[in-house]
Amino acid sequence: MYMITRFKDYLAKTNLAKNTVASYVWTVNYFLSHYGEVNKKNLLAYKGYLVENFKPQTVNLRLQGINKYLEFTKHDRLKVKFVKVQQKNFLENVISDADYKFLKAQLKADGYEDWYFVVWFMAATGARVSELLHIKVEHVKVGYHDLYSKGGKNRYLLPEETAKPLLRLLTFPEGMMAGNEGLVVLDTQCGAGSALMAASRYLKNLRLMGYEKDEEMWAAAVIMSQLSGLEMELHLEDGARADLYESCDLVISNPVYGTDTIKDEELIDQLPGELKTVRGRYHMELIRSMQALNFDGKAMLIVPNSFLFANRTESMKVRKWLLQSYSLEAIISLPEDTFMYSGVRSGVMVFSKPFMSGGWEGHTQRVLYYNLEKQEDKEKQQKEYERLEEVWSQRDSYYGKWERSRREKTVENRNGIKVPANWQYNSFWFADVDQIEAGKWNLLPENYRPEEQINLEIEDPALLLQEMLKEQEEITKKLNELLKEVM
Repeated sequence: MYMITRFKDYLAKTNLAKNTVASYVWTVNYFLSHYGEVNKKNLLAYKGYLVENFKPQTVNLRLQGINKYLEFTKHDRLKVKFVKVQQKNFLENVISDADYKFLKAQLKADGYEDWYFVVWFMAATGARVSELLHIKVEHVKVGYHDLYSKGGKNRYLLPEETAKPLLRLLTFPEGMMAGNEGLVVLDTQCGAGSALMAASRYLKNLRLMGYEKDEEMWAAAVIMSQLSGLEMELHLEDGARADLYESCDLVISNPVYGTDTIKDEELIDQLPGELKTVRGRYHMELIRSMQALNFDGKAMLIVPNSFLFANRTESMKVRKWLLQSYSLEAIISLPEDTFMYSGVRSGVMVFSKPFMSGGWEGHTQRVLYYNLEKQEDKEKQQKEYERLEEVWSQRDSYYGKWERSRREKTVENRNGIKVPANWQYNSFWFADVDQIEAGKWNLLPENYRPEEQINLEIEDPALLLQEMLKEQEEITKKLNELLKEVM
């Protein structure tokens, strides 16, 4: 009982909801009372009992409680692997990947090239026949065309060419997560699954998990999953309502911007105590996404710039909670045209959830700001991504330079923030958490950006006047000579 009490106290210091804490404690109590000693044999026996009697989601919830207890007792090596959740495919009339490839090959072999490309386009995009009819030659020349879904719904998705280099930051150094069987990647609003697919092309041995409440977007993700041959657990469910506490290693979240409010008391009960007054759907979805993050996990939140500086009490509370509960590593400003037809300036917040000895969660110390520029061609754009990666990998060293420059000489920028007087880099800079806190948790990059310093050599005014008079004499002399020639 003593260990159970300590375990309960340990959980109470985390951001878990009361119901989740109660569930974990009950699970551990049940295991200890029925199986006694904590060893591999008993843990596997308990897992077998769960698999035989409960649904996979319930099994994984119980195993999560057990694994949490093993972390608490320093028995991490005994952690039990989760069971794979088989998501029922409700699109029974979708052809298999093999049938799709056969259809394409046969159309091409029979000389039906027009139909070959029609099938290919519709499969790759999920477009309807009615939408296909709107594709014109000029759209091909431009390189894109915006298709609006039924009911006027529209969602801006992060392009894969941008998603992949950002995912590299989450897993730096390269290969650090290679070979980790069952590494869980979660997208709480996966849309058509583009971010999950980008992750699969960069990392191997992944368990891809996506939640999507829009049926059409979910259906598109299922189709893309089948056609690409990827195994993705795609749930037709609101990610904000799913029980995902500390179950994922990498979290990707790009919530739909909006001002909708939620009054669901069950959902509100799952929020941390200091955020029980939050009612905005957008804020709630950010919070729930982060609550799904394992210790030592990393997250990528795509947010509009308005979230970074909004002075509403709710926005400030959420930003404060994020920085104090997790380590905000960087904010990367995206180019204006990252999202087609959207004038909303956006950025990527990169978080980690470090686990320190004693169970203390590390919080934000400093933030790297990086301004990602849009380049005119792919080669230059690739170099821009490589530059971002280099700065990211050497950020401790660059921060050391920032500190040394600030000790040598500081100036106040236009926002009253003290910054190095001679910072030589234009694309990136830093901010300390005490500066951010003093600014009411305002995270807008421009607030902390060093301003370019222009050094002017101030000369003696008398000398300048003498030079001007001398030049004037020279001009008068030449004019007199020209006048003599003319006359």
